[in-house]
Amino acid sequence: MTVFLAFNEAEGLTTIGTPQADTTYTNVASVARAGFYSDCTATGVTQSADFAPISECWVHARIRAVERAVTSTSNGDIFQILDTAGTPVVSLRMNRTGVAVGSLFLDTPTQTIALDTGISQPAGVTYDWDFNIKLDPTSGFIYVYRNGSLISSETGNTVVTSGVTQLDQLNFIQKYALGVDVATLTRACSFGQVVVSSSNTLNCKLYTLTPTAGSINTWDTGAITDVDETNIDDTDKATTTTNGDEFTMDTSDTLATPTLPFVYTAVVQTFRLNYDTGSPVTKASALLNDTTATSTSYGTSQTLTTGLAPYKEIWLTDPADAGSWTAAKINNYEFGVRADT
Repeated sequence: MTVFLAFNEAEGLTTIGTPQADTTYTNVASVARAGFYSDCTATGVTQSADFAPISECWVHARIRAVERAVTSTSNGDIFQILDTAGTPVVSLRMNRTGVAVGSLFLDTPTQTIALDTGISQPAGVTYDWDFNIKLDPTSGFIYVYRNGSLISSETGNTVVTSGVTQLDQLNFIQKYALGVDVATLTRACSFGQVVVSSSNTLNCKLYTLTPTAGSINTWDTGAITDVDETNIDDTDKATTTTNGDEFTMDTSDTLATPTLPFVYTAVVQTFRLNYDTGSPVTKASALLNDTTATSTSYGTSQTLTTGLAPYKEIWLTDPADAGSWTAAKINNYEFGVRADT
């Protein structure tokens, strides 16, 4: 199984806007701590998550419909899977009564096929959505599952944009209330358990480990006052100007051994970083520190910008032995980042 994208909380999103993670209103992620939402505006807010272009994949997302009871909301899409031309291939749509219904776009952007006729998603109700998609003009397919049950399928020509046969983006879109102060409607829809994978995502779950102070902390200055980042606080950050400085976080959670056929397929680290103008440190790498084997493995060096931005590292296998992940291996690791020049 190859994981192309996986995240639960707001750090996983890559575009402008105000994504938030919140356990009170967006606790939609099952075994993870929280989901995320985007603040509403008069025109709505779209948050995007990109992944490497792929022709065939599975997409999983847990979606909770509009949170607050309002008499009317703006009509339109709340979740989209887009091809590399930026055209939605699959879209979930919310109607003006505040419930989510589905639409499936095929062949051309103007052709709409009913996805969920007669079945709506009431406000405050959470569903797991899984989409198995292959873009191809003759042998393509789109299968749509809700809570594990197939509710719609299309085979044959699934190309939306002429000549484009790859997917590379998810959109999470907020719709605003009509006739009320839009600033008060800050939590329209919430999302969690987002995964794009080469393998079946039915029954897929993300486990978010709660971080605590780790053992290897050679960072120069700064303080971490809210390391769990359940809500994003950009003031509680550590800083360094020294190449090779490391900051690790242990986890207070202990994962249990899953019952077959369920297995742990990947470890995903998400973090938000920036560099200060004039600092020699302009890059950072994710790291895994094995507290049992006393070994450290480093991920891809990321080039930072002067503004805080989200980064991620996906470890498909245990870097210490290239073997499959187990609960014991994950529990033995501390997670962190290293400063690079």
